[in-house]
Amino acid sequence: MELPPLPPSVALPHPSLATHSTPPRHHGWTVAALATAWKLAPTRQATQRWAVVEDEHCQAVGAWLRNFVIAKDFCPWAKPAKKKDHIRIVSSTARASEAVLGDLLDEAEALPLVASGETGETTTTLLVCPYVEEWKAFGPFRDFYEEDLEGGSTFLEDFDMKIVAFHPEYLKYGFSVAAGDRIAVANFDGTSSSATVLDEEGGVHPEDGEELLDVRFDNGEEFLIRYSSIITKLAMKDGQELPANDATGDAANLLSRAPRPTLHLLRMEDLEAASLAAKAKTGPDIQQVLEANAERAAAIGLDGMAEVLRDCG
Repeated sequence: MELPPLPPSVALPHPSLATHSTPPRHHGWTVAALATAWKLAPTRQATQRWAVVEDEHCQAVGAWLRNFVIAKDFCPWAKPAKKKDHIRIVSSTARASEAVLGDLLDEAEALPLVASGETGETTTTLLVCPYVEEWKAFGPFRDFYEEDLEGGSTFLEDFDMKIVAFHPEYLKYGFSVAAGDRIAVANFDGTSSSATVLDEEGGVHPEDGEELLDVRFDNGEEFLIRYSSIITKLAMKDGQELPANDATGDAANLLSRAPRPTLHLLRMEDLEAASLAAKAKTGPDIQQVLEANAERAAAIGLDGMAEVLRDCG
């Protein structure tokens, strides 16, 4: 693995996040164009919707939200939101990804750009997607999320929202990453670079909220990179640095597991408010929450998480 003369463009110089960023992927469609095409499609009547509320799948995700996310305090912002009836859980009966996208657009359009904070006002939506047959496996669901939804950022420009994915078999990284690990990082030109992890919690990207980690490349330069740019961990084998055969199912994956494939519409206004409250010390410290969550998720483990999901129904 040769290190190119210049640092890979997937990286962000440390400590500044302002000078470089990963350019967005383009698929030839904007969200607005997709919405227009969907709503004008001959097969869709003006009143046709695939989303329904209060079925068994909504109930399962609702149980997960109450009994795991809120009761175990994995998301301290969820409890007050639930108490004020700000969270909508809706199930899509669509059996094709295109139809799910239509429901997702409808739900995004229904959320306020600026919330009033009043009780009963929906400010965030969990769209449960149990009927797309291929999404029972995580791979096709992940592909839809990464490609069609651009890793959760496809609604940022049009709706100022991030989309977060949950799945019973969620596996984002496929391996644990910790300080001192050696990793291979993808470059835009198709090559890869080797680097050492300095800190696995490097914050989030300012454009789309993707998690970052702090690394030092073999030329000595230190950068913040996206987790999605990691190809694999590396290990020494017979005097050569080769891909490591690491275990899956670490704590980072467990917290993104839910009883059904689910897409969470999260308004950037709420994320920014949480960040400002943390800085003003009037709300939970985000870094402390992440650290505590990682410890508790590791204690739960794969078997414990599987039991949690089974108990949800």
